[in-house]
Amino acid sequence: MKFSEKLQNLRKTEKISQEDLANMLDVSRQAVSKWESGTTYPEMDKLINLSKIFKCSLDDLTNDDVKDININQKKKNNVNNLIDEILDLIKKTIKMFKIMNYKEITTCILTMILVGLVLLLLNIPFNYLNHLGYDIFINFGLKISNILSSIWNFFLGILYFIIFIVVFVYIYKIKYLDVYEDKQLIIEEEKNDNKNNVKEQRVKKESSVFFNILGIITMWIIKIFIFFISLPILLTLLCVIALFIIVFILLFKGVFYFGVLLGLLSLGILLLWLIALMFYFLFNKKINIKLSFLIFIISIIVFGISLGIFSLEIANTSYINNVFNEKVKVNKEELEFLPNMIIEDVFEYIIDEELTDKVLIEFTYYDNYIKPYIEFNIINNFYINRIDNEQLSSNKKIIKLIINDLKKKQIHNYNLLYDYKIKVYTSYKNIETLKENYVKFKKIEDTIRKQEEKESYEKQLNNCYQEQDKYQKENDKNNIKIEQLKDENEELQEKLKEYKNKIRDLIE
Repeated sequence: MKFSEKLQNLRKTEKISQEDLANMLDVSRQAVSKWESGTTYPEMDKLINLSKIFKCSLDDLTNDDVKDININQKKKNNVNNLIDEILDLIKKTIKMFKIMNYKEITTCILTMILVGLVLLLLNIPFNYLNHLGYDIFINFGLKISNILSSIWNFFLGILYFIIFIVVFVYIYKIKYLDVYEDKQLIIEEEKNDNKNNVKEQRVKKESSVFFNILGIITMWIIKIFIFFISLPILLTLLCVIALFIIVFILLFKGVFYFGVLLGLLSLGILLLWLIALMFYFLFNKKINIKLSFLIFIISIIVFGISLGIFSLEIANTSYINNVFNEKVKVNKEELEFLPNMIIEDVFEYIIDEELTDKVLIEFTYYDNYIKPYIEFNIINNFYINRIDNEQLSSNKKIIKLIINDLKKKQIHNYNLLYDYKIKVYTSYKNIETLKENYVKFKKIEDTIRKQEEKESYEKQLNNCYQEQDKYQKENDKNNIKIEQLKDENEELQEKLKEYKNKIRDLIE
């Protein structure tokens, strides 16, 4: 960088006008303008004074191999400058509003209100993170979860507030204050008859201390936010990989669903691509834009193709609402009919007039998966059955059955494997008696249930009355204490008055 460019950059960074710099060096403003345009070169004593003013070495100022001079290094470490920058921001805002007309002021205010409303939408993901944290903390117990949730909620609230302020102020600066400052700089240089030179040599201003800090805070907040978002994406990727391995293993067992395999593969690549982007952003790595865009497009196209293939495969897969390949067993049990007998869960009543004093109960079920059996107990003066259903099959057997069906492009209703049907054979009169007994039993059960609920509510009501009486007694005790304190206070006031009178008499 040439000396003329360095001088102009340093002067504008320090916000010193040509006239002020000329007064510091005891030269004319035209001399400073000629130095910055490259027409003339300052003398040695002026160069020494320039290095002192801008707090840099003479070599950095005159050596063309030095591209940039960082004079703000000390300022960046000075926290007090942060307050100065905030005050400077307010000062620039006031000056800007003074030169703006009513239309520009109204536009500025409405624009920043709209920006604020948009930033309020950021509260949606923060609310989600708040609820997610509560769902995690509740596993540690109610008391601990309340403490952790309060801390988590406070942290998210501070984080959201910082993001809101930083982004809002940053947008306001780059959209209005920077534009205003550039206009003022051009106007100032035009007044000094150096318009063409300014347009050719005006360099980009370095960010102030305040906005450098804002930029750093904003970047770290965004990185923390992206890190938390990447965790569920990583978990989803692990699930996709596990499903892909399962589907790939099923290929060797004869279950061929190419659409599912291709879809999981493309989805895994897409999630991996997304995690890689987050990784590059978090660790400031350089991203190959072309390769990244190519991977994204290919993943989306492959995923769309997999959806089409899977739709065709599903269309060729039939759903059957039974399990016809499994062994069905029929078990019959004959019992003596009793007038107060009840048989629950009856699938069908079949009239058999030969069974006037008997009841034949027939079970139909899948013998390889369950084993139902009936027991009778006296409940509320009724002889009522209870059916216990012992499950015999394992998950391995069900999985094997599903795999065999998928080979044939079929899906059955596997819930029926654990179902059973009860048929009752007896005379018509006995069937009517069984039905009437069932209705009476349900009414009795309903009455008992309501009575239990009533007793429960009465118990809770009594507890409330007891608590109320307890609080009333405490209140009465407190009222008595208050009255006693009032009486004691009145006595003390009387004694105080008496002592004052005695003291007054002694003085007189």
